[in-house]
Amino acid sequence: MKNLGTDCLDLLQLHCPPTAVYYNPDVFEALDRPVEVGKVRYYGASVKSPEKGLKVMDYPNVQSVQIIFNLFRQRPAELFLMFRSGPVGQHRGRKLVPLNHAAASSAS
Repeated sequence: MKNLGTDCLDLLQLHCPPTAVYYNPDVFEALDRPVEVGKVRYYGASVKSPEKGLKVMDYPNVQSVQIIFNLFRQRPAELFLMFRSGPVGQHRGRKLVPLNHAAASSAS
């Protein structure tokens, strides 16, 4: 963090971890520690599917979920864009980050 010129990261984001990580509470408990000591403000995960996004949101301190959402990948809308009143309404207050990049949106 010295190289970044800060004492605290605003967001620590796991990038598409292996599926087993979503079912391992020890991983998320370990992520709680830097938050508790003030080294990280929030943490979350980037996911490849809405199901993994819902699973990661089972952990109460996960504050952001990044998911591929673009013209060709509209399925996340079924679950995540109903966020406020739909089936995942119990997760209010969390941040959803749409991800669009060239590899994810190519129509080849």
